[in-house]
Amino acid sequence: MHDRKRELTRPVPSAAFVDYWGPLLNLNQSFVKDIHKRSKKCGYDKFMSEAMVFPPKKALPAPPNVNQTEEGCSIWNDVIDAATLTNPCFDVYDVATTCPLLWDVLGKP
Repeated sequence: MHDRKRELTRPVPSAAFVDYWGPLLNLNQSFVKDIHKRSKKCGYDKFMSEAMVFPPKKALPAPPNVNQTEEGCSIWNDVIDAATLTNPCFDVYDVATTCPLLWDVLGKP
């Protein structure tokens, strides 16, 4: 169940991820603006501003859209898809990885 909970909260920090890794992701500005607009609309920005403080002011609120029913709030999947289009060797665990993959004899996925 732990992995399922983590999966449901992945979209929450998507805009922050795009901002931090923006130069390496090479995403166009209209896409980035859309991600920010959707993050605000889905309540992710508000959640981040309330939950990402130390020390916590109160008990952490439940993340927004945990049941994944709101239209257009699957931001994380869109970010991964866009990053993979601009860099076929994109790896979310090693964002600085680019093609060719030096450790792969073929140099690509």
